[in-house]
Amino acid sequence: MEKRIAMVTAFFMAFVAAGAVYVDKGFSSPQEDKAQVAATGAGMEADAAETNFQKAHSSFMKNDLKSAASEIREAESEVKKGSENATGKAARDLKSSAADLESLAKKIESGAVTSAKDLEKAFSRSHRALAEYYHQSASEDWAKKDAGKAGHELKAAADHLDNAIAWSGHEANSGTKEVLKGTRDVADKLIEGAGWSAGEVGKAVKDIGHEIRSLG
Repeated sequence: MEKRIAMVTAFFMAFVAAGAVYVDKGFSSPQEDKAQVAATGAGMEADAAETNFQKAHSSFMKNDLKSAASEIREAESEVKKGSENATGKAARDLKSSAADLESLAKKIESGAVTSAKDLEKAFSRSHRALAEYYHQSASEDWAKKDAGKAGHELKAAADHLDNAIAWSGHEANSGTKEVLKGTRDVADKLIEGAGWSAGEVGKAVKDIGHEIRSLG
């Protein structure tokens, strides 16, 4: 029993020490980061908009125009949520994308859309706007030393960029694929709270931002 108590005590002291290291460096601990992300919903990778886009595309191809329009409006609401928290260009792009999605939904309902390409272009633009928003958020939170939150947002930026490229009908080139992988690797380290360096995080933020801007 005494041995078990000693083991538990040692584990607890190590846990506390790990948290102290983060505080000493000015970063929040992984436990604090997880609590903050759970409380705010910031940087969540689960992409409801992409699920709606996939369903809308499938419904459109089946000529189920009512369902397609409904799914697009669901995605629009997700884009609007981002615009409420974004600032500057990211906010403007998200608002413009939300308006485009609403216009697209109306046109689909009226039968004015005859090509799936119209949906794909709109979906790509929405993902690009969301990628820019999450990149902006990651940059800001990294500057505030909210490492875990920045990690979630970096991963979301990479996911949205990946989806934007896919809906554009093009394949990511080798350089972009390398940046996407590198960004996700660094994001995972930030989320886990170990193994990252300030230099590689700064590079990941810069590189994914460049790729997003390159998409246009």
